[in-house]
Amino acid sequence: MRTRVTAALVCAALLAAGCTEKTTGAAKAIAAPPTTTAPSVSVTTPPVSPDTSQPASADFPSSIPSTRATEPTRPTPLPATVKCDYVTDTGGSPAKVVAKPGGQASSTGTQTVALITGVGQISIKLNRALAPCTVNNFLSLARQGYFDNTTCHRMTTVDTLQVLQCGDPTGQGTGGPGYSFDDELFDGMTYGRGIVAMANAGPNTNGSQFFIIYGDSSALQPTYTIFGSVDEASLQVIDTVAKSGVNPTNGPGDGPPVMPVTIASTTIN
Repeated sequence: MRTRVTAALVCAALLAAGCTEKTTGAAKAIAAPPTTTAPSVSVTTPPVSPDTSQPASADFPSSIPSTRATEPTRPTPLPATVKCDYVTDTGGSPAKVVAKPGGQASSTGTQTVALITGVGQISIKLNRALAPCTVNNFLSLARQGYFDNTTCHRMTTVDTLQVLQCGDPTGQGTGGPGYSFDDELFDGMTYGRGIVAMANAGPNTNGSQFFIIYGDSSALQPTYTIFGSVDEASLQVIDTVAKSGVNPTNGPGDGPPVMPVTIASTTIN
C-alpha cells in the first residue's frame, strides 16, 4: 500500500501514485506508511556531486516561497509521558526489518537528526511536544539504520503542494517498517515551508514515510502528523533539488527528483 500526502486534487493521484506507505506514505495524498535521546554517531561520508542533467520532460516549481513557517503548538500540552501503540501489520512484509519502538514516550524536549545525503545535509529538529509517539518512532528507526542507503523517492512541484517525501527503503512509495501507529493531530495544526510531517495512507496508518515541505502546502488538509521542522540551510539544499526538476511519473509535477536524494546515513545529535 502506498503512503502519500494527499492534496485533494493533485494528491489523490499524487499520493496514490507515490505517496503511500502500507503503503503508508505521505501523499497520495501524502499518505503513506508512508523516537529518547541517542548518542551522537559520527559520519564522515562527504557529499558527492549529483547528476544535474535534466530530462526534457522534467517539471519545475513555478516559484518557491522563501519564508519559513512557524511550528504550530498544541492548545493543551500533553502529559509528560504518553503511551504509544505500534501495531504489527498482518499483511505484507516490512521494507526493512526493524524492532518496534518502546511503548512509552516523553512529550518534552527536542532532538535533532541529520540526514547525510549526496546533495547536502538535511537536519530535522524533532519536537516531542507536538507528536511524542511519532518522534519516538523516528528516533528508533534512525538508530536502527532504517533510513540508511534509502532514497527520497518523491517530490512535488505543483503550486499548491511542494514537498520532498522520504522514508521508504523500497524507493517505490509502498514500503514501511512492518507496523503502524496512530495520528497525533490537534486543533490549529497548520503546514508551511520547513515543516516535517508523516505521510500516510489514511487515518492512523503512520509507519516510516515522511515529507518535508519546502514551499506551498495549501492543498494539504490537517490530517498529517507534524513532528518537527528543518532549518534554513536544509531548505536551501531541498530548494536546489526542486529547481533541478522532477520526473513526472506520478502525474504533472509529481515524481522522483531529477537530482537524486540518497540518505547515506543519519546522525542523532
